[in-house]
Parts: sequence; structure tokens; C-alpha cells
Amino acid sequence: MAATLTVFLLSLIGIPLTAGFFAKFYVFAAALRANLVGLTLIAVVNSALAAYYYLRLIVLMYMREQTEVVPLLRIPASLGIALAISLAATIYLGVLPGRVLDYAARSAYDLLR
Repeated sequence: MAATLTVFLLSLIGIPLTAGFFAKFYVFAAALRANLVGLTLIAVVNSALAAYYYLRLIVLMYMREQTEVVPLLRIPASLGIALAISLAATIYLGVLPGRVLDYAARSAYDLLR
């Protein structure tokens, strides 16, 4: 569970090879193309502040001594499947975003025609 949360937090930070990287990249690029430099700078600073909090959670999960013994609970199969699909999609969209981006571009083009 901690490893899955770590991947999701890294995606929220915008680390390459996760879906969050391409999401932030395209949002920032679109804002710059629209000449919204101030807004882009605010977004970058906000992302940096958020990264501090997300990385702090990761540090707490892995680098702190355990203060009490907590029994491990089994997660339901449906939750495990949902997490596995979400994790696979997050990594897939970070490694091979081309198909999804092409599909989104074609859909946007069709809507604007």
C-alpha cells in the first residue's frame, strides 16, 4: 500500500514516467502559449510547495521508526484490483502517453469543427 501511495504521490508531484508529469507539462505549456506567464509562475511555485508536503509523506512512510505495532489488514480484492488498475494507468500514461494524447487531440478537433 505504501509503494502504491508513493507512485501516486510522485505522479502528483509531476515526476517523469508518471501521468502527472505530462499533465503538468501540457497545462504549463498551454498557459505559456496563451501568454499567461504570471499564472504559470504561480502554478510552478504552488507545485513546488505541494511537492514538499508529498515528499514529507513519503519520508514518514519509509524513514521513520515504527512507534507501535499495528496488525496488517487484508485489503478486499475489489480494492486491490482498483489500485492495480490505477497504478498501471498512472505508469502507462507516463511512459507511453502518445495514444491517449492523439485521441484527446482528435476529439478536441472534432468538437471544434
